[in-house]
Amino acid sequence: MTEKKELSYDFETIVKKILDERKDLTREKLFELIEKKRVEAKNLLNQEGAAFLVASDLGVSIFEKPHLTTRMRIEDLIPNLNDVTIVGRVLTVYDSQEFTRPDGSKGKLQRMLIGDETGIVEVYVWNEKVEELAKENVQVDSIVKVEHAYTRESIDGRVELHAGGRSKISLLASHLVEYEIPYYQDFFKKIGEMKKGVKDFNFTGVVTRVFPVKEFKRVSGEGKVQRLRVKDETGEVNLVVWDNQTEETKSIQVGDQIEVLRGTVKENMIGELEVHVGKRSKVRVVSKAEGKPEVEEFLVKPTPISQITPDRRNLVVEGIITGNFGVREVTLKDGSKVKVAEILLSDDSGEIKVSAWREHADILSRFPVGVKIRLKNVSSKVGFGGNTEITTISQTVIEVLPSKKTS
Repeated sequence: MTEKKELSYDFETIVKKILDERKDLTREKLFELIEKKRVEAKNLLNQEGAAFLVASDLGVSIFEKPHLTTRMRIEDLIPNLNDVTIVGRVLTVYDSQEFTRPDGSKGKLQRMLIGDETGIVEVYVWNEKVEELAKENVQVDSIVKVEHAYTRESIDGRVELHAGGRSKISLLASHLVEYEIPYYQDFFKKIGEMKKGVKDFNFTGVVTRVFPVKEFKRVSGEGKVQRLRVKDETGEVNLVVWDNQTEETKSIQVGDQIEVLRGTVKENMIGELEVHVGKRSKVRVVSKAEGKPEVEEFLVKPTPISQITPDRRNLVVEGIITGNFGVREVTLKDGSKVKVAEILLSDDSGEIKVSAWREHADILSRFPVGVKIRLKNVSSKVGFGGNTEITTISQTVIEVLPSKKTS
């Protein structure tokens, strides 16, 4: 099988790279070019694919990365370190809080979660650095560099990262990061991967049942609890939400797609695993149920290449381009001439030839080896030599997928 090698990019990376190198372009003009490219392709491309082709037309390479020095990783953090620098992807940003110091003066605190390929850490941003966070427009999925920070140990034994007066927080464009920072979705696991005792379990799913918030009394005061049922393609689980976190979940409805960050996996009295959400956790609604398709559409998965058999329709296939043989013109039985391009597409299960016709040929032939794509609405057939092949149809949609470099 041809060796797979993924290239790392996403839509905002391509846009940023183009604007950095083409100072004559405004963001609005660039978006016009990208939209024009999509229209020319008859909307057979997603944004990433159209932006990639515009970059190619403008002579902008999106894969070059300047050298950066090595950095400390999250797994290297221990309590009581000073002058720490960490680079990570933002997983969530909590609301800022004001507090009163013992001397009566006011202070500010804002927390966020960041992650790299080795773990997740909670960052405490203090006082004037809260304004810096807002000024930098730090959001979920941003890549940030936290410099001159220090570490402390939390009550429950976790390492915390604190950004104080000496610290600096800045955004990094992904193409400026030499080392691999996982994509946002890479920090989430499937429900079927739950293990008892895991404290930082992140997952996404569709809500299938919602129970009302209940109030109860405990020794330390009154409490609240709410239960939801959540599913993905690997299973279903009870989500148990405690106390103030119920404010985030009380308006959730059946059919909503949600993200859960820093849940704790516990076993209930009958031996079932549940995910518990406490004060350090976060539940976020990704999409509301109103006007959405049925849950089953969310659960549709691409067909692994090794499982593709001839004469199938409406296939969804994902893979990395491992061979691109360009575009050529062929004559059909009726005498008309059309363009066809052939590529090799690979995933973890196998490799398959793809024949792209007409408009799809022009698009697919321009993507280099290493680009990860999704093909929607393709068909399969028996090709030369008896091997199964994929062919595009008029309704086929080509999507360029964000991908990360693999060794």
